[in-house]
Amino acid sequence: MKYYNIYIVFAFLLFPIMSYGQRDNSWMIGYNYFVTGGVPAGPMLMTFDNQVPTITIIQDTANINVCNASISDTLGNFLFYTNGIDIRDKNNNILENGDSLNYGDLWETWHDAGLPVQQGALILPFEEHPNEYFIIHNTLKEYLQANYYPTEILFSRVDMSLNQGLGAVVEKNQILLTQDIADVAIDACRHGNGRDWWLIFQEKFTNCYYRFLLTPDGFEDKGKMCIDGIVFDAVAQKKYSPDGTKFARLQDNRAYFMDFDRCNGIFSNVSSSYVSTQGYGGLSFSPNSRYFYLTNGDSLFQYDMTATDIHNSKFFIAKADGMLDPYSPGGITTAQLAPNGKIYFNAGSVLSVPVIQYPDSAGLSCHFEQHGLVLPRLNNTIPNFPNFRLGAAFGSGCDSLTVSHQVAVSSAQSKVYPNPAHNTLYIELSKQAQAATFLLYDMAGKEVLAHRFSAKNTQLKLGILPKGVYFYKLLFNNQQEYGKLLIE
Repeated sequence: MKYYNIYIVFAFLLFPIMSYGQRDNSWMIGYNYFVTGGVPAGPMLMTFDNQVPTITIIQDTANINVCNASISDTLGNFLFYTNGIDIRDKNNNILENGDSLNYGDLWETWHDAGLPVQQGALILPFEEHPNEYFIIHNTLKEYLQANYYPTEILFSRVDMSLNQGLGAVVEKNQILLTQDIADVAIDACRHGNGRDWWLIFQEKFTNCYYRFLLTPDGFEDKGKMCIDGIVFDAVAQKKYSPDGTKFARLQDNRAYFMDFDRCNGIFSNVSSSYVSTQGYGGLSFSPNSRYFYLTNGDSLFQYDMTATDIHNSKFFIAKADGMLDPYSPGGITTAQLAPNGKIYFNAGSVLSVPVIQYPDSAGLSCHFEQHGLVLPRLNNTIPNFPNFRLGAAFGSGCDSLTVSHQVAVSSAQSKVYPNPAHNTLYIELSKQAQAATFLLYDMAGKEVLAHRFSAKNTQLKLGILPKGVYFYKLLFNNQQEYGKLLIE
């Protein structure tokens, strides 16, 4: 078996995952107005240091509506968040120059409650600029046919090196795009190079969209593109799959699925599935990107994205139980995949959060719980995050950053076979090792298998892994070997 230097760069492919994997570690949640009559309300911080998040009550009067974005550093330490009205630090104080975000008519209407815009803000690190972050956000100035539409996309920049690490806003309410945009929802997907971010905004009542790329040099306008099969309108929620290959949006009582090319920011192969909603639905992909979950406000459905007919794979999971919690029944609306691999939902004005405990499992084995996480205060929100764990699309042709880090090493002497593999993989080390580790990664750079052994030879069962191209790293006797593996 021959090994080429191009495989050696895989160690560098993992850099984005290790650097950015904990940026969604802390979630600020809460309620959108003051409550009297003994009902507890106010901001809470959910921290995902363990499988069950820790809830910390924040002693402040800030209100959070459905517009909610937050960010942590690379170690998972909470930095700041926004409710679409202002930007607040980890102590819940408004950052220097962090007031009057999205200032305008609706700001005056909602400044006491938080902006009522689901996915109306997103926070991204300014890559290669330590301590700097961009908030991408939008205003609501047009109300048409019972929907709010943004008339511009804005950005603000935060520098966390200022004010003794508490940060300050150094640019605010800067215009990124002034067009008739269909979405109030904002999401992002990492470029195939593993560093930059795609930001795509759909044009209202057309089949076209605007593409921007956030690079270390700032925002780059990549032009307007059009796609057959959909006319964009107001959206309830939209998301990219964790592996970056799919995109979904919920609009007009239909869930639209599309393929996504991380190299050029192009959508293709549009299909859709009907779901009855009143505009309160939500969606999320499972961590392994195989399953897709769709809600219509009170019911939850699962789709198998590997099925020949995705839409006929629709499976009913659960209906909201209608229990008062404490004074109104909870629903199942907008969703967010968490660092612990579970999916959490906004249920609206209740003391609990619906949870899918095992979203990578088929059917009812995904284990949905309507009151999966009990809260000490009322909650009416869920934060908005991209997938910070997505690495470079290795072998895609646009993983140029990994190629630039190639280093020369000697050819591997150990054997990993057969290749292609089916159910069983054999590993023969060139020398006896006291301890060896075999790590297997998918094309998105996600670790899918780790095997540690002390013998010179070992074998692995691969039956649970999907067919496809993988990359491995073999560590033993203070040396590293790399390779490419095809599983059929």
